[in-house]
Amino acid sequence: MPYYEEPQTDDQRLFNFQKKYKDGDAAALLEMYELLKRIAYKTINSLSMSNKYIGRLTAEERRQKAHDAATYIIEQYLKRPDFTIKDSITGYLFSRTRKELFYTRKCDTMLVYMDIPNKGAIYTQYKFVVTDVKTHAAITYENLQALRGEFPKLRLDKLRQCINAGEMYKHYQITLLEIEA
Repeated sequence: MPYYEEPQTDDQRLFNFQKKYKDGDAAALLEMYELLKRIAYKTINSLSMSNKYIGRLTAEERRQKAHDAATYIIEQYLKRPDFTIKDSITGYLFSRTRKELFYTRKCDTMLVYMDIPNKGAIYTQYKFVVTDVKTHAAITYENLQALRGEFPKLRLDKLRQCINAGEMYKHYQITLLEIEA
């Protein structure tokens, strides 16, 4: 894992934060988040010069997308203890920032709030959300059988890649929505 005595670039600073975090310094992750967020915001502003869609985003929307990109990377460190970026952290961030900019999430619009008859009951329900990236239409499937009924050629390993890595299946984005009530 690279470490630089006198870091000259953002990538080198990020590698130093990664090394510190892996060596047990939890505060390094917060510093890493702040730098990732700042770099992502600069990237979004830079891309806004050549893309009118991004140019129409408000400053708050740009900050939110930068936060989402940075948070995704930090989340990987927290969820997967063996997660390490070896080549370019800024390259990984750039890729994640583009995902935040160009792939629409429909999760927030699909949440339905309802009264729970048994106030003490807590349960988790999972649904598959399939978003057509061309039309931005989203369909929710209650279970795997319903999803496989609609997409019979979708293999389980490809489904896992779509959900875990954010890959596309044809022109569809598939996410797993967890609803806890």
